[in-house]
Amino acid sequence: MTDKEIEEELQKMFEINYESLKLQGGHSLTPEVRDAAWNQVLYYFKKLRKVVAEKVSKTEVKLTLPEQETPAGRRFTIEGIVDIVTENEETWMYDIKTHEAGFIEKHKEMYEQQLNVYAYIWEHLQGNKLDHTAIISTVLPSGLRNALRDRPIIPEKVKSEADKWNPVVPLAFSQKKIKETIREFGAVVDDIEAGEFKPATPEELDTADGGKVKFVTRYCIMCDGRFSCSSYRKYVAKTTGRSQADFKRYYSVYDDETAQTDYILSNLNMDIINMEFDKPE
Repeated sequence: MTDKEIEEELQKMFEINYESLKLQGGHSLTPEVRDAAWNQVLYYFKKLRKVVAEKVSKTEVKLTLPEQETPAGRRFTIEGIVDIVTENEETWMYDIKTHEAGFIEKHKEMYEQQLNVYAYIWEHLQGNKLDHTAIISTVLPSGLRNALRDRPIIPEKVKSEADKWNPVVPLAFSQKKIKETIREFGAVVDDIEAGEFKPATPEELDTADGGKVKFVTRYCIMCDGRFSCSSYRKYVAKTTGRSQADFKRYYSVYDDETAQTDYILSNLNMDIINMEFDKPE
């Protein structure tokens, strides 16, 4: 397939995927957000086509670590989905995240814990070779998003921003802390089963991280439990000037329109990127 044919096929899959999501959720996107969503898919594929897409050996590999025990004696299973690329006798394990690459870079240890467990399953339980692990960020960087929003679009600016973007964040992996990580997972299971949830304080929700994104924007809008969270209710009441009885205001608290758009885009189904394409003629 030619580059043009691949892009046309991608757009067809994007439209099918969008219509399916619209039927499931009952919501439509504005033309601007829809265009931005398509740009995310297109540029994400262009950037990773040579690096990952055309080299994927195994896609959506399910890894399972069964029969684990929590500190309280409960049984639980750890499961994960990764992509595997083997090239030049080296094997990479990739995990896809909807977090921006800059945030991942600054919080590598948080992602390393999860990938270490996956690496342990892949190597020691399944007996496979592994040389590297990495996170792939699906979110376009702000510079590229802004360049694509400009009117008129300046191709040279778009290319410059796209060239600077690196969505792949390599991570070190080690088996030294596997038991500790699994124990921490188990402790979370115990908290969930016991109904012991300790939300961040309203003040913490208003605090920005290293990427200058507030806690409430990065985490709360992705949490279905926010509607019954006392901290979230207090935050909404404080920032909107409305009473807590005005429940409609709980549905979306964003710092600005860009944050809302980014959230919608990051949650669009990216399965079409993982589909196998014929190599160009």
